[in-house]
Amino acid sequence: MTGVLWRSTDPPKMPSELRQPWAIVHSSLMGFVHQSMDEHVEHFADNFESDWDDGGSQEAHTQMIGRMLYEGDFEDSVLKLDQVQWELEDGRIVFRGIVVLAPSGPSPLVYTVENTDQGWKIIHLDGPKI
Repeated sequence: MTGVLWRSTDPPKMPSELRQPWAIVHSSLMGFVHQSMDEHVEHFADNFESDWDDGGSQEAHTQMIGRMLYEGDFEDSVLKLDQVQWELEDGRIVFRGIVVLAPSGPSPLVYTVENTDQGWKIIHLDGPKI
């Protein structure tokens, strides 16, 4: 990991009722940017699932993303947040339009969050198929 440089567009303006769910998504994104897997998965639900072709579980996701970060796959990337959209879907909030512009190409992300007994948790993360 050498010379990692991240830039980011301004975060979207959120209605007040979405600030807390967005805060956990943003925290996960910042964990990714800071290459801190603990921060990236801090708000994942116990039943978290992923569509990154990584096996789907939190452990598999952590292992795959950690390896990609270690190998420098996301060096000199830009986190684009200016096109974020959200929608309510079956009591869950889905955040779309998050894009990591990496040298290898764009990686669109879709986060799904749900209000659980332990507060807002990330239950699903859809990303690029690798």
